[in-house]
Amino acid sequence: MNKVQIFLTVFAVMIAVLGCGGRGSGGSQEVDGVITMTTEIQEVTLYLTGYGEATIDWGDGSQPEVVELNEMPDGFAVYVEKFRYRRSYPNQEQRIITISGNITLLICSDNQLTALDVSRAQTLIRLDCRGNGGIRALDVSQNAALRILQCGENGFTALDVSRNTALSMLICDKNQLTALDISRNTALTYLGCSNNRLTELDVSRNTALLHLDCWDNQLTALNVSENVALEILIMSDNQFTDEALNALFNTLHGNGGEISISGNPGSADCDPSIAEAKGWTVEGFTGIQGITFALDFGFKVTIGNEEDFETFKTYMYFKLERNNNVIFEDNSLTEYEFGDKRYPIVLQTGNNSFEALFEVNSRPGKNYLKRLFVNNDKLVEQDELPVFEAEATDINNDGIKEYAGQRYYSEAWSGENDMLVSYNPFLYYSVMQTGLKLDSLLTKQRNEMIYGTFHGFQFSNDIEPPIKSSSVSEKIQQELKLIRNE
Repeated sequence: MNKVQIFLTVFAVMIAVLGCGGRGSGGSQEVDGVITMTTEIQEVTLYLTGYGEATIDWGDGSQPEVVELNEMPDGFAVYVEKFRYRRSYPNQEQRIITISGNITLLICSDNQLTALDVSRAQTLIRLDCRGNGGIRALDVSQNAALRILQCGENGFTALDVSRNTALSMLICDKNQLTALDISRNTALTYLGCSNNRLTELDVSRNTALLHLDCWDNQLTALNVSENVALEILIMSDNQFTDEALNALFNTLHGNGGEISISGNPGSADCDPSIAEAKGWTVEGFTGIQGITFALDFGFKVTIGNEEDFETFKTYMYFKLERNNNVIFEDNSLTEYEFGDKRYPIVLQTGNNSFEALFEVNSRPGKNYLKRLFVNNDKLVEQDELPVFEAEATDINNDGIKEYAGQRYYSEAWSGENDMLVSYNPFLYYSVMQTGLKLDSLLTKQRNEMIYGTFHGFQFSNDIEPPIKSSSVSEKIQQELKLIRNE
């Protein structure tokens, strides 16, 4: 939620709250209200609306100023000259400013006020006293007509709004509130209580709530199941665990909205799909939103951080689990590929022992298999194997099936003067009850047949050509057909 979006939301709510202006719930009854405020600042700026005349005693010994009040405007357009009243003083000293009249709107923000008394201003509909810093308490218990209260950045430790049942907007952010009871404020559509010390917040009776901003508190749980109109929920920088966030997601209504969860202990491990399934956009999720699927023997894999290359996809997040134990997790630059239906492969190699094989994209080189050895749901070892050319088949007719593949890309021959460029052996792995085992004898026999001489199990660029290129190329193709059982 950026600042522009928040401003527009506030603007819309103010229009809805203030309607078409006028005297609001003050009706036509004339009340000689009195407001006092204390400050030491050298220049004071106020915005006032109301009806009839008002008297402003600026507290400097001069004759009180009598002004004709203007009616409260629609929406947010109050910061204009005809509503502004300003006074400059020759020096800084404590002054008490007194305003008498039927005031419906008072904006006295950023005036370094140390005290504000609105208890006799019964016609007050909107009060904005933000950013003064020195007001330690505010009594609004007598302001029954109050619909908008903005009192942030003042250092309040308590705020009683239980008698302000007409309140539709309450912004009390950047104070020191440890509790906030809004159970009687059933008309609230906008609540901003961020940057306080709240440990709990009950919004169950605020069924009209559209916007809730409670970030940077100490909340550990929140239930919004009764807030069916809610559209925006900002609750970053609290103390929600992943379980608490998931519980919150489950209470969201199904009409969609925006929710921000960054800076919570569970921001990386929660499941935002719970909220997204209800049409909500989740901002601030720092974990991996992946795809989870089941494997044989109770294993499951979660993959995320997808990269789509049109012809294939890779995933730079990988997690292997079994029996709720995380066996292996990788969030590095390693790219796992799941396009080949042969992989992953899980083989049982003993009592609660397994081998699991996953394909890793190794461009510009050839892909390889990551083999994980698992015992009692713990990773005990890992290594790398070549990607196999096909399903296991009994290549040498000994009753045991083998997988086979080459670890690297290479061109066996340059074609010019039959010069060998590289030696790239086929490796053969027998499928045994104890897992995959490199069949050294078969590997030696098959590569001798292809290359004329066995030069070992590793790729090499330094092998002298024992036979002509045409013969090697032909034998490589024949071997691939044999491995693929073609």
